[in-house]
Amino acid sequence: MLLNKTDLVVFKSATTLEELVLKAKGKSDLQAAQEMQKAKAELFELFNKSGCKNQT
Repeated sequence: MLLNKTDLVVFKSATTLEELVLKAKGKSDLQAAQEMQKAKAELFELFNKSGCKNQT
């Protein structure tokens, strides 16, 4: 089943399914997960620097 053919997903106008598949094959699951963890750590570091700490 093609998700875009059944209206379960909508791609940005400049993005094709083929491009997404090629991008996904370019990285291992581990590499993608490590990059995501690094990006999350950098994001939370920005929160801490800007003083957006939980006041509870």
